[in-house]
Amino acid sequence: MRTLIELFETSVAKFPNNPLLWEKPKDRYLPSTYLEIRRQVYEFAAGLLTLGLKKVNVSGYFLKGRTTGWLAN
Repeated sequence: MRTLIELFETSVAKFPNNPLLWEKPKDRYLPSTYLEIRRQVYEFAAGLLTLGLKKVNVSGYFLKGRTTGWLAN
C-alpha cells in the first residue's frame, strides 16, 4: 500500500509544472503547480519542526479553503 505522501511525491515527479490547485484571490483563477505546492508543504513542515514539533506529536491544521496568505510567497 502506498501512503498519501508517496502518491503526492510521485505526482510531483510526473507532473511538476501541471496545475494542482486553482484559487481565485481576486477577479480571476490562478494556478499553483505541483512543485509550488510541494515547496509550500516543505516550508510549512520546516516551520513546525522549528517550533519543536516532533514525529510523535499529534497536531491539526484547519485551512479555510485557500492557500493564499498562509505562507509568505
